[in-house]
Amino acid sequence: MLLDPYCRTFKGLRAVVEKQWCCFGHKFDHRNGRGASKGSSLDEERSPIFGLFVDCVWTIMQQFPNEFQFNETLLLALLDQLMAGKTGTFLGNCKAEREQYRESTMNVWDYLIDEYGVDEFLNKDWVGEKGAGDLQDGEGELVVNCNPKNIRLWEDRWFRFDTSIVGYKTPKTYF
Repeated sequence: MLLDPYCRTFKGLRAVVEKQWCCFGHKFDHRNGRGASKGSSLDEERSPIFGLFVDCVWTIMQQFPNEFQFNETLLLALLDQLMAGKTGTFLGNCKAEREQYRESTMNVWDYLIDEYGVDEFLNKDWVGEKGAGDLQDGEGELVVNCNPKNIRLWEDRWFRFDTSIVGYKTPKTYF
């Protein structure tokens, strides 16, 4: 995402998630604790690695708000679907297990577009993508400032359902 502007597009994010997470064999069920009882060996494998990836993407988006074709809403929708288990994209512990869900569930990307429309997830301030042939060496790279003053808590994710912080408004969910 930092080096390749294509990865900052809707299609590019889809390609990154499908290739680097789904096809590579990320253990979505184990990492999200699906089927794990408290104290079991499966419970010990619980780790929100994909959620941390999404959080990192959001953090980068805060420093470069015009460089991403997609918006925060898409990231929240992906996290909602990750936990809901409604689409086959984030089910199973390997590519072979996910293939079993292909016939009975919808792909997360198709579900979100069909249910909400692609415009819901597009950044209105995006400056656009240059073609790979248009880029000079090093152009299009994002250099993140890691000074702690530039890192913020993603309140719309972490406090979305906390009425003591957000009040009594009903947060939008993407289940």
